Order: sequence, then structure tokens, then C-alpha cells
Amino acid sequence: MDVNDENMVPLDDLTDITDDGKVVWDDSHIENFIILIEEKVRLGNHTSGTFNTIGWKNLVEGMRLQTGKNFTKNQLRNKFNQLRADYKDLAKLLSKIGVGYNAKTCMVILEPERWDRLIKVSSES
Repeated sequence: MDVNDENMVPLDDLTDITDDGKVVWDDSHIENFIILIEEKVRLGNHTSGTFNTIGWKNLVEGMRLQTGKNFTKNQLRNKFNQLRADYKDLAKLLSKIGVGYNAKTCMVILEPERWDRLIKVSSES
């Protein structure tokens, strides 16, 4: 198998793979990835909502160097899109009146009744 094939990666080179073939990201991988993303954005490798070819290549190589794991471009792109969606969801939640955030614990603060309502509204949409 060619490790450079962007859709294939030796499974034993990754931390963990689920039964359906998805990569399990541990906290250190996510933290390393976010730091690399910030660096590549500052270098101008992110335009029009995505990374350019050089940016993706550097992200793949950076993750390999920092984690020792051979993530593919597709795996990194999927994680990037998931992190972006999570960020948008959190920003939307925090924009609501009465919602707080504890940066020390990384937890949203909200009265239990409000949680129940938000969960109900979210599940209906």
C-alpha cells in the first residue's frame, strides 16, 4: 500500500480505528492539529474557506512529525470540517442570553431547565 495515497493509510500507524473505519482522535492529536491550523492560516495557506494544496500538504506532514501518525488529507479535512461545525454550534449556543462559559473547565454554564429546552428544540430541528 502506498502511504502517499490520500485515501489510504496503514491502520497500525493510527491511534485507533472504529469498526466503520473512522479515526479516533485523542486530545493531544486535536490540540496539535489546531496549533498547526492556526500556523497555516497565519502563513496564508487558508483562503476561501479551505486550505490550498501547500497548506494541506504541510498539515499532513506536520501531523506526522508531531504525532508519528500518518493521517491522510481526507482524514484531516474531515476533522477540520467537524471542528469548524462544533465551533459554530458552540458560538451559536454562547450567543444566547443567560448562557455562560467557564474557560478553566471548558464547560458551558446554563440552568438545567434551559438545557432541557435547548435539547428539545435542537432535537426537533
